[in-house]
Amino acid sequence: MLSIDKDSYEPVLENYLGLIPEYDRRRVVDSVEEYIGNPVDDVFEYAHEMLLPDGREIWLEVRCKLHFYADGRPYYFSGVAIDVTQARKRKQLLITKRDSLSLLMVSAKIGEFEWDLQKDEVVLSKELLVVLGLEVTKYASTFEEYLTIVSEGYRDDVKVLVEDKLEERYKEEFDYEYLVSLSNDLSVWLLMRVKLSFDQDGLPIKMSGLAIDVTERKGQELKIKEARSSLLAVMNYAKVGEFEWDIQNDETILSQELLRILGFETNELVSNFEEYVGFIDESCRSKITELITGKLTEQYKEEFEYEQLMNLPKGFVWMLIRLKIQYAESGAPCSMKGIAVDITSLKDAEQKIRESEERLKLASQITNMGSFDFVVSVGEVVWDDQLHGIFGLDPKSTLDRSEYFNSVIHPDDKERIQNTFNESMSPANEDTLFE
Repeated sequence: MLSIDKDSYEPVLENYLGLIPEYDRRRVVDSVEEYIGNPVDDVFEYAHEMLLPDGREIWLEVRCKLHFYADGRPYYFSGVAIDVTQARKRKQLLITKRDSLSLLMVSAKIGEFEWDLQKDEVVLSKELLVVLGLEVTKYASTFEEYLTIVSEGYRDDVKVLVEDKLEERYKEEFDYEYLVSLSNDLSVWLLMRVKLSFDQDGLPIKMSGLAIDVTERKGQELKIKEARSSLLAVMNYAKVGEFEWDIQNDETILSQELLRILGFETNELVSNFEEYVGFIDESCRSKITELITGKLTEQYKEEFEYEQLMNLPKGFVWMLIRLKIQYAESGAPCSMKGIAVDITSLKDAEQKIRESEERLKLASQITNMGSFDFVVSVGEVVWDDQLHGIFGLDPKSTLDRSEYFNSVIHPDDKERIQNTFNESMSPANEDTLFE
């Protein structure tokens, strides 16, 4: 296993220790001497690296037993040595990938948590501690203690929800949101995505999952809620923009307020229904036309509303239309009257929320990542196979990776990224993150 010639190798401790790297030699000697002085366990185990004569570097896991003379004095060791080199490499690779994932989770404001139901112990990952701004290296508490950081207005709801899921032994993943009140007078909204684990008897033993900081999204939702409340007040008490369609004469009349919203000075370009419909964007034009035609056909007498995108000379405008059909004594529809409200800012906010949710979803599911080494002293960049795949390059290509990386950076970003690299050279910076 060690590729050492048995006949030429003198089996003395000094020669064995000579194969152990100098940085680790003292630790191994101290561990052995400590065990000889106090052999509390029947079997002694330790692991160390070895530098072999043929140039190989391997890791050995040693399991041995100490034998004694009849008077109790230590006599000799016997045991086995197992080559665990590949296992160590796999473990180191997992640690490296975990560190990369940890950076990603921190940037996406995502952390992990686990509640051991049998021990009643809640453990938060270091990434979640960063999200919550807790300046501790490890957090563990009972579930009741953990609930104390949940804002009082949500505490009972969270407790009841979790207890209900435990009682019904819910086996699917479930989500819930709550506000966390921090000691620095700041608050964080968390989206919890959790799942219960069960023992062989079907009893819940653990609840674990992800905690995602959705404070930004909740802020946007609050703005939309407040804006919609204001919008309802405007529609009830103010003239945002009025319109009327004289169905019998096919004439449209728009108020000055509505004309200003649409960017028109007069009714000239929207004097009839067909001209008005022409400014509705093609993506919803046929749907709106069918809706109105259907209401007229069924002689719908209640107020109704819909949203439409207007493609105007000034640009795109989202409108909320609330209207009612008026009928003649004969029962024939004679006009449609209502109000139109510009809700473009609300639609933009809703789009930002959807984009934010997509980014969160991507961050929690992302697996497409690679790693690289940048040897500063010689300016050499080494990529792994995954990173070659991301950039679409053949790993055997002789192309200079550093020059290629610089060539594909958008010109607007070059200076910023160069400054980031320069700052990362400081010994105080352990990790550098940029997009």
